[in-house]
Amino acid sequence: MQTYKLKRWWICLIFPIGFLLTLLFKQFPQLTEQVFSRGIYRVLSHVLNWITGLLPFSLAEWLLIAFVLGAVAYLVYGVVTVERHKGERKWRAYRWGVNLLCALAVLYGAFLLLCGFNYYRVPFYQQAGLTIEESGVEELYNTTQILLNQVNEYRAQVQEDELGVMALSGDSKQTAQQAKEAFNALEENYPVLYSGYSQPKEVFFSRAMSYLNLSGVFFPFTAEANVNRDIPDYEIPYTYCHELMHLRGFMREDEANFAAFLACIGSDSVDLRYSGALMALNYCMNALYSADRELYAQIAGQLCDGAWRDMQYGSEYWRQFEGPIAQVSTSVNDAYLKANDQQHGVQSYGLVVDLLIAYYRQ
Repeated sequence: MQTYKLKRWWICLIFPIGFLLTLLFKQFPQLTEQVFSRGIYRVLSHVLNWITGLLPFSLAEWLLIAFVLGAVAYLVYGVVTVERHKGERKWRAYRWGVNLLCALAVLYGAFLLLCGFNYYRVPFYQQAGLTIEESGVEELYNTTQILLNQVNEYRAQVQEDELGVMALSGDSKQTAQQAKEAFNALEENYPVLYSGYSQPKEVFFSRAMSYLNLSGVFFPFTAEANVNRDIPDYEIPYTYCHELMHLRGFMREDEANFAAFLACIGSDSVDLRYSGALMALNYCMNALYSADRELYAQIAGQLCDGAWRDMQYGSEYWRQFEGPIAQVSTSVNDAYLKANDQQHGVQSYGLVVDLLIAYYRQ
């Protein structure tokens, strides 16, 4: 037993080391930015993403399925092993528990190296030269009006399906490639958004993601940007770009939303431009509705019928998945975000409005 301790317990040192490094990086964002985000993470993510990018499918999806099945099998194995060896139950339970702790320590360390420390880097808006200030209703209204004009312009140029709802002009691979190219183009104005990553991937069991209230997921252990292909078409390009921002090491949700907007509206594809403008408009309209109902009504009255159909279709799509599964998934996501220094939790997805206002103010 003593020999076993010497062979295994040292792995659990990853926990205190990781915790101390987290405190260090949280205290010194510039250190995180220069040493980790632009150094260690950039190399690791590019190499890992190049390897998984060779696969035409999402490796992350199948690893997650294997992980869940493996975890259940390991739990059953532990119970059965302890039960069958009555004379060694304490020893068997001890060994099972140590193995579990070691596995969790390795996962924790891998998470920090492939994602976790990036939560403490210098915020993207600072690197982009934007200033976040307290804004009034007038500025919010003006920003919303700009986005409204863009949405009405682009909506007249996109395709529709038989329901009169926006339909992507190309298949998922073409759209993913367009999203990749649009995001790569951001490097010219924002050098910290390095290019060289593979395009995002659609998830085979996308419908299951909808039940979990997820549009996309960045999986750090494979460095893949994964997207739910079942969601309404107007959300897909924006979600592609959102996950590509995470792949570049920016983990805050408001910044991922903002960068997705920048990539989309700068694209040559009208599908991407419309997706970015409509998603941004939706965030701003929600904020305006809370701030001033009369101004919201003015904006709503100017929105073209096609965009209204798209937004209504999106609301109806997500409404069908409301229930305990979605609630649990949202709660878990909220806890995860707060545990990684995003104090607003899932509400941080809507903080993009402050960045949009700062962008148009500039």
